[in-house]
Amino acid sequence: MLASDLPVPEPGAWRHAFMHGGIERSYMLHVPPRGVSHEPWPLVVMCHGAGGSAAMSETATRWSRKGAECGFLVAYPDATRPDATRPPTFLRNPQMWRTGSGAGGMRDQVDDVAFIDALLDEIAAGYKVDLRRVYLCGFSNGASFALVAAAQLSKRIAAVAAVAGKLWHADLEMERALPLLYMTGEADPLNPIAGGPVDSPWGGAIEHPPLSILIDTWARLIGCESKAARRDAVEGVTIEHYGPGLGESEMVVYTVRGCGHVWPGGENVLAERITGPGTEVIDATGVIWDFFAGHRLP
Repeated sequence: MLASDLPVPEPGAWRHAFMHGGIERSYMLHVPPRGVSHEPWPLVVMCHGAGGSAAMSETATRWSRKGAECGFLVAYPDATRPDATRPPTFLRNPQMWRTGSGAGGMRDQVDDVAFIDALLDEIAAGYKVDLRRVYLCGFSNGASFALVAAAQLSKRIAAVAAVAGKLWHADLEMERALPLLYMTGEADPLNPIAGGPVDSPWGGAIEHPPLSILIDTWARLIGCESKAARRDAVEGVTIEHYGPGLGESEMVVYTVRGCGHVWPGGENVLAERITGPGTEVIDATGVIWDFFAGHRLP
């Protein structure tokens, strides 16, 4: 069936599932109201953090609200959990993405990147998707995963955004120079900018790489200097611009003063004793969408 022959979907948030790799994988898809845009729609795929879920991610980031306002689809995929027969919970049955950190990915045989690849096919088969405007983003463990997945799927992803995550693969490679927006808080206790040991909510300490690993690696991948070409400062936020790189790619790094392990401008769905303070000085969703809107596949 051609995309032009697909029926007009009902607006709202819908739960879907399909079998992949012998496992039932689920996701939530938000369809914007009729009349806010012309099809085909851009697609944003938002990956939740460790212990989170599609529903928590929608609440925390308010991507659905932005999709309804600007006219694009938003997919919220669920990662896997230790016991698929029980509902996910933050501490006792946490859903996590495989990132290479040693903490994510609850089954060795799960190929989360292949799942995202299949998810894009699944959505494009049922909805009128603008395949030149497919974007991937994530928070925390989902941000670390989004970096890996976007690199491996760089011919399908127009741009990627990562909030409060780390790059665990310094040897990452990609087929196409991929634009990146990265955002993190200076007061993040679970994702320190300088790296170092971090006590996990699930027990034990994990040695985190510094943010400089991500900057150096991504600059190499997109073909630009690892020193910022321009630095801007607005109230409570420092913005570093890298590039331009190959194919008009770029990297933009936002550092938010006084912000903890939260989605800036969103709703904190975890206790502040775990995440540190929230912030309203910047709306991460709006900033990321503006960045995404400036990039599309050739």
